[in-house]
Amino acid sequence: MTSFTRQNLSRLAVPIAGAAIIIAPLLMLFKFHYFYVDWANNLWLIEYMKRYLLANHAFPSAINTQDGLVGMVNPMFYGYLYYPLMGMAAIVVGSARKAVILTQLLQEGLIFSIYGGLFRGVFRRGQYHVQFLTLAFTAIVMWNTYLITKLYGDGGRGEYFAMLCLYLAIGSWIMALRTTSVHRLFYITLSMLNALLILGAHPITAEIGGILYIVIVFVTIPGLIRTTVHKEGLLFYGGILAAGMVASILPWVRTVVDNAGSTYVSTDKIMWFTPTGLKGMLYRIALYPYSHKSIYHGRNAIAPYLCLQVNVPLLLICLATLCMVLYYRKHFSRREKATNAGLLALAFLMYLFSSCSWIKSVTEKIFYSIQFEYRLITYVDLLVLAATVYQIYLLLKIRRTRMKKALLVIFAAALLMSAENVFISESYAYALGDFSQADLSSNVAPGSFYWRNDYANAGIAVIEMTERRMDVSLPLDENILEPESVAFHCSANTVVDTNISSSDYNSVYLDGSEIPKDQLFRKDADSYTYSFTVSEGGEHTLEYRSNASARYVEARKMAVIFSAGMIILTLGLGIASVTARKREQREMLI
Repeated sequence: MTSFTRQNLSRLAVPIAGAAIIIAPLLMLFKFHYFYVDWANNLWLIEYMKRYLLANHAFPSAINTQDGLVGMVNPMFYGYLYYPLMGMAAIVVGSARKAVILTQLLQEGLIFSIYGGLFRGVFRRGQYHVQFLTLAFTAIVMWNTYLITKLYGDGGRGEYFAMLCLYLAIGSWIMALRTTSVHRLFYITLSMLNALLILGAHPITAEIGGILYIVIVFVTIPGLIRTTVHKEGLLFYGGILAAGMVASILPWVRTVVDNAGSTYVSTDKIMWFTPTGLKGMLYRIALYPYSHKSIYHGRNAIAPYLCLQVNVPLLLICLATLCMVLYYRKHFSRREKATNAGLLALAFLMYLFSSCSWIKSVTEKIFYSIQFEYRLITYVDLLVLAATVYQIYLLLKIRRTRMKKALLVIFAAALLMSAENVFISESYAYALGDFSQADLSSNVAPGSFYWRNDYANAGIAVIEMTERRMDVSLPLDENILEPESVAFHCSANTVVDTNISSSDYNSVYLDGSEIPKDQLFRKDADSYTYSFTVSEGGEHTLEYRSNASARYVEARKMAVIFSAGMIILTLGLGIASVTARKREQREMLI
């Protein structure tokens, strides 16, 4: 093989490996499968948002379906920005499924670029197999056990999107600390955009992720300002973005606060989802994918314990490098040792919070709304990643060939384990069936849509069966996805059970007059729809209207527009950053 051929192959190796790392987690998405219920639900909600936006040139405050409830106010609480933005993307690319795949491809590409850049900067200190170590470590981080099984195990698109945003927000901010000029503006904007999208996609991820992000920003912002030439300009720019972010989330915060005491949210805490105690601790670090569920149910059945695991390959690198740090401990200062010990202690503490039964009572009081303790695994992985990078940083200060060879072997073994994570996880995808875009009828919710009762008022009184009772359902105008009025005939003192969600944001009208809230009730404890008593017999007309304030509707519209504007701004700064980098490279060659 000539030197020219070897040189060309060497140049192609990195982009080919990079493409493989980025595409691997998406392989299953190209098949016409949907997995657990969240996959179909999320795809359908995006398609609904797309259809509603095209028909009404506005974002819905409620979901209305032909075969179920009307007035489901989910969009006001959950996926506040995610579903409108994804609906807009679906309009551009043609379908919800394409929007999901392309969005994830973009996120994975950005994570590869940012974390690859960070790791390359660390490994260059050792000047030893830089490209292999960088690519391997980036793959191990991106082929995260929890993320992969979250994607294929239950198809939780909102949570998956938010977790990728969290990785991007933190990674971009760190890159901003390491760069200058237009590059710094790009990374700051990208970081703040992703911080906003975390809350707009999955509030539960934002609850802890927001705390982590804010701590990182406040600890490092003095150094960022100190190393910036135009400090006033940076502060002004950052202040405008921060003000826009706060204004964007205020409508959502106000809605949640106003309804905190009465809103119903379904939480099915199935026992196998949350093993605790010693069993829970062991499942978190089991060698994926070999859990007892695999033995009991086989490879093609859902193995729920698998989505509870930390990034085991990354953890093994962390433990191996920790042993090496301890072996060479005389080479490090007290401050370096204390920093490393602090990162490891934080990771272990978060690990305990995610698994120990004796600490569960505390986590439920502090983080009740996270629903499942295993969600803390994301933060275990982030802290383990920080500790691992810091340990590698310390080790590469020591120029020992034997130690570097050991690192190479450790990384190769961990990479093989991560690859197994990706490809075996596909066999665990809990496929409910095949589907095509035609099955995503935006006026009929999937049979698996379990959010029908969410965000209704659970405090509405319950009145059980009476002698005279009838069901009256509002039909749906399929063109605009809004309910129509309906006429019905009944006797005096008849209880009418409607299909209108019992949300405080919904009003029920009988013969053109609003029925007072204190005259509305639910037919049983498991029903979250309005019922009322008709005192006079005869012909009547039933109507539904949303009473979400015009101020809220406009504020959310502006929040979506601001988010879309930040996306466009970030794209423009990204192009400028790439152009500037190429110009810098040309100048270096000259």
